[in-house]
Amino acid sequence: MAQEQLQKLPSEVVVQISDVSTWAMKTHIQTQVSYEKACDALKTLQVMRRTIAKHYKKIKDPLNALRKTYLDLEKDDLASVEPAEQRLKSLIVSYEDKKRAEEAVESKRYLDAVDAGDTALPVPVSKIEAPKGHSRRDISRAVVTNLRLLVDAVARNELPIDVLQANIPALNRLLAKQGDLFSAPGVSVETTSVVVGR
Repeated sequence: MAQEQLQKLPSEVVVQISDVSTWAMKTHIQTQVSYEKACDALKTLQVMRRTIAKHYKKIKDPLNALRKTYLDLEKDDLASVEPAEQRLKSLIVSYEDKKRAEEAVESKRYLDAVDAGDTALPVPVSKIEAPKGHSRRDISRAVVTNLRLLVDAVARNELPIDVLQANIPALNRLLAKQGDLFSAPGVSVETTSVVVGR
């Protein structure tokens, strides 16, 4: 989409935003009158925010629909590759693991023969020669199988506390349910005020 085709905000909206924003950055609330003016200015800015969102929604909706179409096509095309790709990866990893295990057994057998002074040493298994461009990287990740044992280990200082992460959404649900009766060890309640002009 060419720059000149972009629909800008109407000039009267831009001027109104500028005027109210300039006033807001210079104002102080010290009286009932200045308080009411500030509330009216906030209301105006929030109406302008909705006006801006509505203006750009008309422009973004067709683009988002087109983007979604292409993302869905890409997802479908990638899904057609996935089963075969996963099968080949699994087969390759299984083969490599098998060969590595055989190498480990043969290496041990060879070292045992050397230690025993055998003159007829076993022939080592041939190593895997990966094709050019092929590589394997093993990625390990921790999986919590017993949360209580993990918490106990942290409590005994066997592990640092940062291995535990508070579930803030769950705590917020409890807070919403229990209200002023909410209490949890190690948790405080912070309140943020949201001011809306209607």
